[in-house]
Amino acid sequence: MARFHVVVPFDAVPQEQLDSRVISELPDTELPYGITLRRHGTEYLTAFDISSDTPRTAKIEAIRLVEEFLVVLAAWNCAFQVRIGGVQAQVVEGGQGIAFLESHISAVASRGDLTTESALFERRRELPSYVANGLELNYLLVLSSRSANQWLLAATGLEALAVGAMGSQPKVTDNITPHARRALRSGLRPILADAGLGDLSDRVIERMLGTTQNRVSEHIGAFLTGVGVDIPPEEIETWWRKRSRVAHGETVNLDSGSLQRLVDAFQRALRRTAGVKD
Repeated sequence: MARFHVVVPFDAVPQEQLDSRVISELPDTELPYGITLRRHGTEYLTAFDISSDTPRTAKIEAIRLVEEFLVVLAAWNCAFQVRIGGVQAQVVEGGQGIAFLESHISAVASRGDLTTESALFERRRELPSYVANGLELNYLLVLSSRSANQWLLAATGLEALAVGAMGSQPKVTDNITPHARRALRSGLRPILADAGLGDLSDRVIERMLGTTQNRVSEHIGAFLTGVGVDIPPEEIETWWRKRSRVAHGETVNLDSGSLQRLVDAFQRALRRTAGVKD
């Protein structure tokens, strides 16, 4: 294992509205973990040493650490973003005789013809609200560089499309007669009271009656099949399970391949729901 000196640049993100513009500024300072923070013109540079096997893994760990600092700053409404392409890692110890090969691929995604996009733009006011909302969610997804945000937005967008196109899932209460619901309520109240949950009776009962008869992933799977996007049910279940864990603040391994398949499925379904042929 070698020791690398890593430099991670980041920039302030202007928070702009039509009649205002706010940009955050930071002082030069020393942060925990041996990180130095210095301002150079319009950019900020963080620098520190990391032990790792390769420059790439050192950069990944450094970016993660700096982004965790930027996440903390955002709690005070300070907006900053790491400039990934400017991250550098230089061997300072233990790398003798090892040749590290690195590459950074740049690509231009050029659209040669905008006929399809123009047609969708022209009829945007005619789109159902759930499709318009899906386009907005996807716009935020495309602008984001954070995998957790992208995962949440894509999964939420898929659910919104499914509910918009197919309606809400049937709930437990749909199969219970009014008389049976009254009997259920009267039967559960004393049980909950004996358990010391009397004050929560209404919430508990409503939550039970509002439980969907199928899993959300099954609803999404049926929707995707309907628009011709074939995804294995177990993969959709994994998407939704991880979405729930991210939304509840858990640490989740979001591998890039699975994320890309989720985003691709959402975007294909969005285009087809909007009436665009691939």
